[in-house]
Amino acid sequence: NLVIDMIADYVATHKEDKGVIFDGFPRTTAQAEAFDEILAKHGQKVSVMINMEVPEEELVKRILIRGKDSGRADDQSEDIIRNRISIYNAQTAVVADFYRAQGKFESVPSMGTIEEVAERIAAVVEKYL
Repeated sequence: NLVIDMIADYVATHKEDKGVIFDGFPRTTAQAEAFDEILAKHGQKVSVMINMEVPEEELVKRILIRGKDSGRADDQSEDIIRNRISIYNAQTAVVADFYRAQGKFESVPSMGTIEEVAERIAAVVEKYL
């Protein structure tokens, strides 16, 4: 798997780093299991998965706004966006269950200003440093 190979290479070349944040990875339970194995080979482990909690209607609104700025066609169609959210809920949200079962899951309310949300995320990260 190309993604897993890329992650394995990254972890191998950044072993001395104090920590790393992966955004949007892992996306499946199989990737989460492979990720845990990769990290274990280097004496490391996932500290926490942070879930940014946003109501679906707000997600749709934010992505439509992003689509106007980015020009990405897939960010300009509400049907495509809702389908992506549906796929996320079916395939990716289970990764939360995987890490929740390990006691490595935190959910952060992500409505509010960028500064407010950043402070909430920073508070979670601080707990695991």
